[in-house]
Amino acid sequence: MLPISKLYSAQAFAETNRLFDQLDKVYAKLPMTTCKRCGTCCSDPPPATIVEFLNVYRYVRDNLPERHKELVRKSAEFFFLDLVKVEMRCPFLNEEDNRCLVYEVRPFSCRAYGQLTEDEFNKRNTTRMLGEISEHYWKEFGFSLPQEVLDFKLPYCPDVQNPEGKVDGELVDAGLVYLLEQDAKIVPAQIVYEQATLIPLAYHMAMTALADGIRAKRPEVMKEYLEKGESPLLEKFLDRTERFKF
Repeated sequence: MLPISKLYSAQAFAETNRLFDQLDKVYAKLPMTTCKRCGTCCSDPPPATIVEFLNVYRYVRDNLPERHKELVRKSAEFFFLDLVKVEMRCPFLNEEDNRCLVYEVRPFSCRAYGQLTEDEFNKRNTTRMLGEISEHYWKEFGFSLPQEVLDFKLPYCPDVQNPEGKVDGELVDAGLVYLLEQDAKIVPAQIVYEQATLIPLAYHMAMTALADGIRAKRPEVMKEYLEKGESPLLEKFLDRTERFKF
């Protein structure tokens, strides 16, 4: 979402205006949870706002230097293949032990997973309008999304526990609205209102590392991968991630 040329000024603005402190205030409204670390929630990563991404970015920069190249490369791969390869998982998940590498600064939507009742969760658990997206790709580019991607829904996890019980859905909604209001201090409000800033964390990282223009190339990579099981164009983008510096 933010090219590297704008990321540092946005980060400086967020720090000067204490936007990261606002994240902590919103996060504190959700009870702390425990779980079995099965990694279920990471099979369809919830979205993150720009301010949340900036917070995660500086955490990765300062605390995970040995994983910089890995996380950028995995984020780029996720960005291009998320809608054509159902087994894609969050790049920030440590596959060895199902531990979130950015757990301390994980986005609000990640923190909210498992906090709602099962009924409330199921009401909100949509297929991300994938039917409409698939139809668009067919009309514009001549390919449809795989059926297993269209059918996938993030399952409810009964193993997320907190001592205070389930939270009200309105609390979650209010938290997201407040976070989007913080985004509107960095990018034009119209973009925020269209929810263009509320995207998976890996999308943010990929567009920062490779520039926002990769959106236009995404359908070409997706079609190539679906037809051939691989994508030379994707490999070129992944090679480019090697040159990215935090």
